[in-house]
Amino acid sequence: MGQNETSAERILEGVLTGESARLDKALAEASGLSRERVKALLGEGRVLLDGRPAAQASAKLPEGTRWAIHVPQAVPPGRCGSGHPPWSSPMRTST
Repeated sequence: MGQNETSAERILEGVLTGESARLDKALAEASGLSRERVKALLGEGRVLLDGRPAAQASAKLPEGTRWAIHVPQAVPPGRCGSGHPPWSSPMRTST
């Protein structure tokens, strides 16, 4: 399995080997990601098979199919979309 990294994402790459299995299971085993994570990335269009976006987690592919998974950079724990810790927002109270 290959791995390329940029500041925004890392790209996991490889070639499917062995018996035909469900795409999500085969990619989870090959990439080290969980099956649920692979399914989520499939839904976001971040999984490519032979250079084209993959569509179904249940698809079975032949041995030798090239795959790439574009994994976005993780958001640090405790950060929300604003970039500030959630506890830094002023509390609103009703009067």
